[in-house]
Amino acid sequence: MEECEALCTRIGIMTAGRFQCLGSQQHLKTKYGGGYTLELRVKREHEATTTAEIVALFPKAILGAAHAGKFKYELPMASTSLASVFELMEAHKGRLGVLDYSASQPTLESIFLAIAEKDIIRTGGATAAAA
Repeated sequence: MEECEALCTRIGIMTAGRFQCLGSQQHLKTKYGGGYTLELRVKREHEATTTAEIVALFPKAILGAAHAGKFKYELPMASTSLASVFELMEAHKGRLGVLDYSASQPTLESIFLAIAEKDIIRTGGATAAAA
């Protein structure tokens, strides 16, 4: 997938020998990606309030994982932009006790896996069993 991201201007994804989608990287990420990933590491004294504070900034944020001061949230693309994620995090990182953070779009690999999983569910696993 890394080679596709580096070299291709249009990408097609096939499952069971059929094209499921075709487009530029950004088109596929926007249409099939679902949202942004926000990962952050906070000071120990802020761990208990982090999720409430993040949900206050991003009302549709979904906590994916939390362990030892590290948190991972999914932010729906429809509810925010990547620029606003960085803007809000920069404005509030001191108050939230954020040591570091990153925000990213979905990868082509995660999009491929999501499309393949939908196809398996749609066909009831018939294509996986036939292979």
